[in-house]
Amino acid sequence: MPIRHGLPALPTAGPRYGSRLRTEFEARTGGTWPLDIGQVYTRLGRLRRAQRRHVARALHDHVRRRAEALARAPEHPGEPARLLVLEQLVFQDEAEVRRLDHCEARLLRFAREEEALPREQPEA
Repeated sequence: MPIRHGLPALPTAGPRYGSRLRTEFEARTGGTWPLDIGQVYTRLGRLRRAQRRHVARALHDHVRRRAEALARAPEHPGEPARLLVLEQLVFQDEAEVRRLDHCEARLLRFAREEEALPREQPEA
């Protein structure tokens, strides 16, 4: 099972740090697929970037529709209500982009901290 299929299935029990995800992944695969912590953080970063692209497309669409509603507002009495809904969607998308930026920064920090930890040496 590739990491891109197995890793996203793990967080169903709630949010986890990268090292916890790696431990759970290895436990579920019976240790037959050991993961480097870098693989985990790389995959999490890719998932965040994919989510950000989706949110960015939605934001672009909502901003375009809001501009169209603003242009029609003087001629159509129902446009202000539609405009308020579109502005709410724009604000939600902008907040989601900020949240994703925060998550990515935190993932990068956790990855650097994880790499800086001393590795345990297996006993011979």
